[in-house]
Amino acid sequence: VTQGILIGTGDTAFSVEQYDMATIIATGNSANQMAYQAMSAITNTYSLKTWTATLSRIFNNNSGGSITVKEIGLMWKSGQSNENMFSLLSEGVLMERSVLSLPVAVANGAQLTVTYNISMDFSAID
Repeated sequence: VTQGILIGTGDTAFSVEQYDMATIIATGNSANQMAYQAMSAITNTYSLKTWTATLSRIFNNNSGGSITVKEIGLMWKSGQSNENMFSLLSEGVLMERSVLSLPVAVANGAQLTVTYNISMDFSAID
C-alpha cells in the first residue's frame, strides 16, 4: 500500500521538503508489519458553509508482537505524469504527515483506526 492513509515508525521532525513518510510500516501479517484494510468510502458533508470530507482506514496488528506507531500521513497518487503536471504526481504527494506527540503502541491482535477530517470554510463567499 503506497497511498491513502499510511502509518509509520519514524519520528524525525516534519519538514516542508518531505515527500514521503519517514519510516512506513509495510502492509502484511509478518513481524513489524500491519495489515492495511481498504480505505473507507469518503464521507462528505456541507453545513453552514463548511465542507468536510472524512477519510478512515483500519490497521490490524497480526505480526506476533507490539508495534509502536509514531507517524501518520496521507499520500495521494495520480498515476499520471506529463509536462503539464507537477512531476511528483506520478510518484505521490505527501498531503499531510504528523509525528505523534504520544506514540501509539498497537498490541498483537489489536486494531488501530486513523481518521482524517479535512474541512474548508466558505463563509467568506456570499
